Amino acid sequence: MTELDSTSIRHFKLSSGDEVIALVQGKTKENMLVVEYPMRVIVTLNDRGFKFVFTTWQPMAKDDICFINPLHIISYVECSSDIKEQYVRMCIGSVDNENDHRPIIDDDHEEPDESTDSFSVKGSETVH
Repeated sequence: MTELDSTSIRHFKLSSGDEVIALVQGKTKENMLVVEYPMRVIVTLNDRGFKFVFTTWQPMAKDDICFINPLHIISYVECSSDIKEQYVRMCIGSVDNENDHRPIIDDDHEEPDESTDSFSVKGSETVH
């Protein structure tokens, strides 16, 4: 999806151990990172490759804007186009149904049935 190439969607590893994917909006004058639609990323390895599950990161938040202290960021990367697309579809799905925080694209990049709650990426093991 080339329209997402310039969109700043990043995967963060935080000092708390959380992994978060979010749309980066900028910084505050206090140097806090402003992100929108933050989702916790749970990564597991299965026999078909890596499995990524997106869940609500701060489920008690009043809105979808969050501030992250950069001192708590261990590392971050801009996400690949495939991950950006899946993240955006997930966010659109959660806006449509606030209580449904499941990725909506599966391993084959087809529309899933109601039971789909994750997607996979085939490939070799990643060393962090």
